[in-house]
Amino acid sequence: MSGGMNVMSRTQPFPVKLQVRAGARDFQRLPRGRKELVQTLLLQLEATLSKGMPRPTCLALGPESVLQYDLLPLVRQGSDLHRFIASVAGGDGVETVGVVGVLQSSSTQHSGAMAVVFLEESDGRWWHAWKPIFQGQETLFGTQRYTSAEGGDPRPPGLGGWWARARSQELRLRVDHLGGTIH
Repeated sequence: MSGGMNVMSRTQPFPVKLQVRAGARDFQRLPRGRKELVQTLLLQLEATLSKGMPRPTCLALGPESVLQYDLLPLVRQGSDLHRFIASVAGGDGVETVGVVGVLQSSSTQHSGAMAVVFLEESDGRWWHAWKPIFQGQETLFGTQRYTSAEGGDPRPPGLGGWWARARSQELRLRVDHLGGTIH
């Protein structure tokens, strides 16, 4: 599905028109294993980057479905992205939620743009893959990195904690359909 939608929080509406795509989950394109999934998504992001800057996306994965939310209108509006993603996590049938896109980093390891995939499940487990983007040099990408909760790594700052926030603040995304077709 693709169409304009108004997105509202439980306690305070913040109408924003977003592009939302929904479909059945194709396990060839989105494998079941979380490490494989995050790495596959990073490869897909890399392929998209070779054609131009992709729009930041929130993914909500169910057992057999995928919802993809375009985050750019929220970024442009200065909305609380963490709250929005937590609201997505609070939705019915969502098992995994995450972000895919290019983020700016100021870490000690790399300062600048990074291609990032971060996924989190309701029990707090998370998986993170990223590659620095070197613009103006011979190669577009640096070395891929991978961390996870299962590996005992610290969670990256600013990412995750969405399920805990959804539970503690009773967040659940409510979508009012405006002018698209829902299948």
